[in-house]
Amino acid sequence: MSCAHRWLLMAVMLGLTGCQAQPAPTASPELEVYRVGVTPAFARQVEAWAGDFQAERAEASIWIEELPVEAGLEALEDGSLELLITARPPSEEMFAAALAEEPLAVVLGPGTTRRDFDLDTLREIFSGAAQNWSTLGGQDLVIQPVIPLRGDEIREVFASEVMKGLAFSSHSLLAPTPEAALELLGEAHGAIGLVPYNQVPPGAAVARLRVPGSAPIGPEDPSYPLRLTLLAIGPSPPSGLLYDWLAWIQATQSD
Repeated sequence: MSCAHRWLLMAVMLGLTGCQAQPAPTASPELEVYRVGVTPAFARQVEAWAGDFQAERAEASIWIEELPVEAGLEALEDGSLELLITARPPSEEMFAAALAEEPLAVVLGPGTTRRDFDLDTLREIFSGAAQNWSTLGGQDLVIQPVIPLRGDEIREVFASEVMKGLAFSSHSLLAPTPEAALELLGEAHGAIGLVPYNQVPPGAAVARLRVPGSAPIGPEDPSYPLRLTLLAIGPSPPSGLLYDWLAWIQATQSD
């Protein structure tokens, strides 16, 4: 082949290459980012829900921020959060959707041998009226209540359902999160505290509660009296994937 022919063939090949249609870029789904607050008592559960939902819906991005109830309500008001997940009922003008029922476990520390309680006895314990386990049929061991911080919805529900206007014992240890409560309960002999049941580790000593007309029951029983309703609240009903996420949570909890 002559030199001229070779150059002509190369020119034709280059021309064809330049005219070939380039593949169109693959369009990725538009990422929707939602900012959702959650109170410390339920952070682990809500983070798991967000992770599982996003594994199914890759176009969703749910950013979870753990913060106290009051800070979460302020964030809703200034628009930095779209939803807050909490057990505290909102004001009447706000949107609210019930997501799940969460039992509140009464967890016992080392040396605490008693396992069955009624609500009146819990009131004696957490108010400080009973200060030694020996007065309740247990060992000669000082009772050490472990309670959430003031303003925590677990503390508010327990105060409403159990304390009936009585103050918590001034000797109570304060735990800002369920993880902190579990750490204190694992260390303090004679301790007794409040933890969402979904965060209680295997092997922990969990009290059973007596209700009228029933044998003592644990948190897994539907008749267990200490329960919180987990709510998603916001200034207005959500839409789009955020709405889908709440519906997904409700469906998984009703199975």
